[in-house]
Amino acid sequence: MKYVITFICLLLLKTVPVQSKTYEWGQFNGWDVGVNEETNFGCYVLSPNYEDGSIIKLGFINHQDAEVNFYLYLGNLNWTSLRNGDVYSIEINFFPFKSAYNGDAMVNSVEGHNFLLFNIDNEEFLDDFANKDAIDFVYNGKSIAYLTLDGSYVALREFLSCQVAVAESGIANVALERKLKQKSSRDPFAN
Repeated sequence: MKYVITFICLLLLKTVPVQSKTYEWGQFNGWDVGVNEETNFGCYVLSPNYEDGSIIKLGFINHQDAEVNFYLYLGNLNWTSLRNGDVYSIEINFFPFKSAYNGDAMVNSVEGHNFLLFNIDNEEFLDDFANKDAIDFVYNGKSIAYLTLDGSYVALREFLSCQVAVAESGIANVALERKLKQKSSRDPFAN
């Protein structure tokens, strides 16, 4: 049953922020990288499911008029008291060598499941996400999700490669689909 719920959670987050078409870029060290039409073909990276039921998704908002360029979703199926539209002050810490980011997270509902949505306006956040060992979400002075970031470095590199490919394709569905079907230059055995 735990795996069924985990699978449902993964499917829901692949469609976040809104139900829209997604394109798969690939899976790297257990992290999924893809493109979401709803964010104007912004790429995203989706974590493997954590044992406590948590999952995180970091994505790029590819709109010139966007107030922020990146978003982060944190979800956990055990958090049933979250209500769509509620706002929580959350501190995000990276370890080792603590880097702290403070801000508000808004609850966003996708198909009846609620996730915390963080708007990320600090590009150093991406560097910490790729290079630190763990991320800790703190609410009211208490850790609500301490998650390892194993494999995030490679996943973030592919996330950036994905966004470059989207930019080079001119953000057209046909061009993007062609680009995504190309073999990875990182695989010497690909034909």
